[in-house]
Amino acid sequence: MIGLSLSSYLSTMSTDDQRLEEAQALFKAGKFEEAKLIFAELVERHPMHGVAWQGLGYVAGKQRQYERAVQYLAQAQQYLPPSLEIYVQLTYLSKLARLNEQALSWVEQGLRLAPRDYEALSYKTGILIELGRYEEAVAHIRQVLEIYPNDAQLYFQLGQISGVMGRLQDEEDAYRRALQIKPDALQVRVNLGVALRDQFKFDEALSQFNHVLKVDPNHAGARTNRAQLNLLLGNLPQGWKDYEWRWLDGVASHGIEGPRWQAPKSVKAAQSCKLLIHAEQGFGDTIQFSRYVAVLNTLFPKTEITFRVQHELVSFLRPNFPQINVQSAQDPMVEFDSHLPLLSAPFALEKYLQAIPALVSPFSVSEEKYREWGARLGVKNRCRVGLVWSGRPTHLNDKNRSVTLTHMLSLLSERHDFYSLQKEIRPQDQQVLSGESRLQSFGADLHDFSDTAALCQHMDLVISVDTSVAHLAASLGRPTWVMLPHLPDWRWQLNRSDTDWYGTVRLFRQASPGKWAEVIEQVKDALTQKLS
Repeated sequence: MIGLSLSSYLSTMSTDDQRLEEAQALFKAGKFEEAKLIFAELVERHPMHGVAWQGLGYVAGKQRQYERAVQYLAQAQQYLPPSLEIYVQLTYLSKLARLNEQALSWVEQGLRLAPRDYEALSYKTGILIELGRYEEAVAHIRQVLEIYPNDAQLYFQLGQISGVMGRLQDEEDAYRRALQIKPDALQVRVNLGVALRDQFKFDEALSQFNHVLKVDPNHAGARTNRAQLNLLLGNLPQGWKDYEWRWLDGVASHGIEGPRWQAPKSVKAAQSCKLLIHAEQGFGDTIQFSRYVAVLNTLFPKTEITFRVQHELVSFLRPNFPQINVQSAQDPMVEFDSHLPLLSAPFALEKYLQAIPALVSPFSVSEEKYREWGARLGVKNRCRVGLVWSGRPTHLNDKNRSVTLTHMLSLLSERHDFYSLQKEIRPQDQQVLSGESRLQSFGADLHDFSDTAALCQHMDLVISVDTSVAHLAASLGRPTWVMLPHLPDWRWQLNRSDTDWYGTVRLFRQASPGKWAEVIEQVKDALTQKLS
């Protein structure tokens, strides 16, 4: 206050209070830029003005500048009395900025002020889960349950984490406890059904899904989970019907607008039209279900079909569908009268198909590609075996369906030539591969699926986990052995070593969850018998 009279100082403070109120009013009115200018003016004059720093943080949050918002609020909390509100805001904004370690630190500071605050306790649970610190999350939830013993949501979260950790009985128990507290919690009951399915308690799982659908026939989650279970059990008509609900469960989307294609009442009744069939899931799904495009083309020759697929598959699929316009999903959209998601084809054609249609003939690769890869491989002296041990890391079931290269090493021998068919190799596997002379890799040269297909065509046998290359090799008619987790994807069904989808596939199944050693030993024995 040196050089400033008391009256002048009080006048300045009064003006600042007015400016602060003005900024807060602008913020409430949604005029964030104008509010920001005033908050910035205040902190420039008063660098320790906590409320103004807080205002800047709130504005930045509204403008989705989350990291900046955290910086401003962290500055504010230095000059304001400790409060749960600001720590919760810092937690929330740090989560949005994907600064989960910081978020955890902030929420723990807030909990020191208010140890029983439900919102802060919930934030901590969510952050621990996002950080993958599941044991801590379980311990934390159990502590919170001591405070809130009748909270169904806490048991629901406990069930979810237990499922991620593979503790299936704990998962089931948690969901059942949640339903004791809140019997009408339909999503909990759907999750219980999934937990029962994962334990092979199929009748009980179906009972849970059916219970939900009696209460709410439009529950998409119950429909899609019942669909996948029926498909797994081989109940295809019921499965394909319910599978149409996948577009409503918040997971799948295709972004194609326009009328859905409906099969005509008879082949004779079919009119000429432009039909767009579009891929909707992974590469393997597109290869597997492409057979239905051929069926549609045969049944309805007046229909002009465009098959829109992932860009990486175009060079492989286009020569195998010479009568159809195979288009990349990256190309401009064509004109069409109606459209059909690829995995909806079985249900759309139910009146014409009583079973899974066989491939009319194996797919092929161009002679040029075949010769090119033949030159790369050189003279064949021994049986050639292609290996695939992992799929996309982002796949929801990757932890169950993929293995490491180390798992596969026991298959290698000097009696056969082994080749990696993987385009993408994970860092830990690359390290193993670089020191393994018995396994050749062409990852950098596999530009798209036409290259991988040509390489597969030169193999006497392909051994793969459940991923797209398994479908690729099988569609080419190559002998293909697929290693499956204990609970396989629905398309492989149960208790069989063959499949209706491909005539050259042999399935090797885990006897219990996570136990790959036995599977690989079975494959090794079969390999010795086959190629001896």
